[in-house]
Amino acid sequence: MTKDPNSSDQQHFNVTLYCHERGRLGDGKLSFGGNRPTQVNFKMSVSVVLADGEQIALIRAVAENGRTYTLCICKFHGFRLYAEYLIESDIVAPEFDQIVVRYREVSEWFLHWQKIQGQIGDKLNWEQKSKPLSVTISSNEEQFTLSSDYFGSGDRVGEDLIVHEHVEFTFATTGRKFNLPDIRGKTHELSCLLSILIAYPATVMSVWVGLKNGHLSQVHFPGYTHPERDVSDSGFWIKWFIQKPKIEDRWQTIFDRYYGSIYRKICWVRLAGMQRYEGFWEYKSLGYVSLLDQYVTIRSGNSKKTMVASVSRKKLTAFRQEVACAMPSLSVSDADSISKVAGRVFVGTKQLTFGEKYRAAIAKTDRDIVKIISISETDFQFIKKIRDAIAHGDDPGLEGDDYSKVSDVVGKIALLLTYWAFLDFGLTTDDFVECLSRTHSSLRFSCILDSVHLARVSGTADFFSVTAEKFAVLSKLGVRNSLCFVREANGELSFSESYTKIYKDWEKNPSPSPGLLQPKEIFGVDNNAAKYFGHSYIESGENRLEVFSTWIINPS
Repeated sequence: MTKDPNSSDQQHFNVTLYCHERGRLGDGKLSFGGNRPTQVNFKMSVSVVLADGEQIALIRAVAENGRTYTLCICKFHGFRLYAEYLIESDIVAPEFDQIVVRYREVSEWFLHWQKIQGQIGDKLNWEQKSKPLSVTISSNEEQFTLSSDYFGSGDRVGEDLIVHEHVEFTFATTGRKFNLPDIRGKTHELSCLLSILIAYPATVMSVWVGLKNGHLSQVHFPGYTHPERDVSDSGFWIKWFIQKPKIEDRWQTIFDRYYGSIYRKICWVRLAGMQRYEGFWEYKSLGYVSLLDQYVTIRSGNSKKTMVASVSRKKLTAFRQEVACAMPSLSVSDADSISKVAGRVFVGTKQLTFGEKYRAAIAKTDRDIVKIISISETDFQFIKKIRDAIAHGDDPGLEGDDYSKVSDVVGKIALLLTYWAFLDFGLTTDDFVECLSRTHSSLRFSCILDSVHLARVSGTADFFSVTAEKFAVLSKLGVRNSLCFVREANGELSFSESYTKIYKDWEKNPSPSPGLLQPKEIFGVDNNAAKYFGHSYIESGENRLEVFSTWIINPS
């Protein structure tokens, strides 16, 4: 076996190929793995009994070391054989009881909150263990279970003991056997769901199938490359959009909704796929806006749904006059009746436009979410115009700050689609708002949101109202942190210069004892007479100031 310098995972073997119907096919060099297509390069001296372009379901490859591989869905071109799948076993029929998949990055997300407690060299215990996933998916076409399995090991490397942990997901059939398309299909469907939840591509790392003898065998087929990242970044977990403990008791609902969704095969597959796109901005804009168009079209019920456009009164009057002239014997009531029938029969219809379907979807979307994401009508018309120009091969005509505006609106569309996906999976608006307020995901920071309204809705900041006069005084201070206010008898807040000076002096020489801030120690007041606020907004009408590290003192 040799190693490809470009991919340590790719493997190469000299093999002899056999087909059940044709016997020995010839010798060649088998290459597979490394996320590349499986292929066999035949030796020129060997007589190949295959017609160019011919397809064979299964071919057995026997390596020089005696190991047997099964090449599935094979096609012959020239002196090269291509296979869609390679199974590291000798199989008779591509039918499987199980499909086991492991994803990159997902184990970190799945096990992050699991803790190791104890004394090294004495005893270690795993606490706050991650709850396993276990669901049943049932439909008219199929029935299977999906579960997660934890694997852990320890390796000694010099003086270091390295603990390894990862999670694998097992699809087990309770109805018909899994086939070859299921291998790619099932693993990709789960990847899409996980990718949307964590807002990061869940890339297939390895796949195994369960054989009739009860053994598992690895399967190789081309997939997606995983994004490069710094694996030593201990803060990577905060970039996940949703944390697993938030949903680990709701898996069955999520999977029921996901597999029953009318959006799954088109919208959610593409939404997950767009996370991987790193190319020309025009194609990204085209992708997200077209995906939004498709979502609102499906949501509207039918892409051919129409709106009624009534016949104009002027035309009906003219029609009635023509009828009266053509048939003067008709009574007035008969002429009126004919006109009414004409009004119903010749009513006009028109197909709903993208804009009409989008506005209808927005009208039914939570008002707080609409305000937080804040895609204005101008934004929508702008990005739609850009999309249409790109789709028709025209110059979008951008200049100046338009490029950054495109990026901002596209980011908002991605976030809006993710919100709709969360609702479709059975999660709530509150779930989404909490995720949005806590994550450092690029999904959150790729666009400019109404951060004030997000803080208000999520409760991550406190809001205090003051009079216009007091707000004017605060605005002139030029200071936004370590401020102190006194709550007056009427409930209004007043800025306290004296308490603010006391607090700033204390900050220069804080108490050496750790723990909560003690008002008595800082201000000499009862601990119940003052409260600390880390992040706040001081408001007066539409005007507001963002302040940090604030105290409100209630004098006795």
